[in-house]
Amino acid sequence: MVAIVTMTSCASVNVIPFAKNSVNSVTLKELNLTNADYTILNTISESAVVAVTYFSNNLIEVRDAENTFSYTLTPIGKKDEGRYQLQKQEGVIRAGFLSNDYGRVDMTSPEDMARTLAVYRLINTSQSIGADGLVEPVISTNIEGTSGSMGKMTVTYKTTVSAKPVKLKVTGK
Repeated sequence: MVAIVTMTSCASVNVIPFAKNSVNSVTLKELNLTNADYTILNTISESAVVAVTYFSNNLIEVRDAENTFSYTLTPIGKKDEGRYQLQKQEGVIRAGFLSNDYGRVDMTSPEDMARTLAVYRLINTSQSIGADGLVEPVISTNIEGTSGSMGKMTVTYKTTVSAKPVKLKVTGK
């Protein structure tokens, strides 16, 4: 019994708090419904901003603008391999996916982090207004700015996602 407690108390598990959601995205052609079968609601938009600070010692710090998550990556292996290890993490990473792009989030890609966070927010907004799906989502990501000082440089990624929510009309009893 003492050995089991000792073995389990020494183990270190690094679990990153993560929340994922997905929604079906369809084109108007794919709906194959008549206008009487659905209502297209006003276009909704959500955005996310992720700032990435690159330090001269190759350390990378990633943080969203609202400070809901942050993490630090340290390089491992040879300098040019581009492999990183999670060093420090705070908060919960929220990622949303459209039906055609569900997958894993690449934490070394700030563009991917901003995109999935913006989609996550869009899905939550569509759910809050009672939408059943999204039509023709448009996703754009821009590098909004860079700033630097001695030994570090920060790059800001902003992604905006917009779509037309679709509400299916209930038929029958």
